[in-house]
Amino acid sequence: MHTTTRIALATGVLSLSALGCRVAAPKLDPFIDQARTSQCADKVNALYVIDHAMVFWRREGACPDNSYAYTLYGQNPADTLCERHDSIAGLVSRCPRPETHDLFETIVAHLDSLDLGLGSAHTVERVQI
Repeated sequence: MHTTTRIALATGVLSLSALGCRVAAPKLDPFIDQARTSQCADKVNALYVIDHAMVFWRREGACPDNSYAYTLYGQNPADTLCERHDSIAGLVSRCPRPETHDLFETIVAHLDSLDLGLGSAHTVERVQI
């Protein structure tokens, strides 16, 4: 049986199955390992599980280049849904899966909110690194 979880967004409803995400929670060990070994994460290094289906990583550090990165993943670190970071060439921002763009923009605009600006229609759980 296939189960579909839906996320209510200001612009409509997004089906996680359409994103290729399973309802089962992502395995966190690969994300935690990536966060623990990351460069330029001395200011902020935080992982969040969103709706038991996606992982958001916020990394900020005191580096002259690549001083921050915000990445929304699906089930594993290779499944990048959206990302934003600085580079020597300037801002890099992309959403290979455009249907996650509005969700990602909401999160990035509310980085200091406990619910990442997503409200009660979503679950947001901070992961211990």
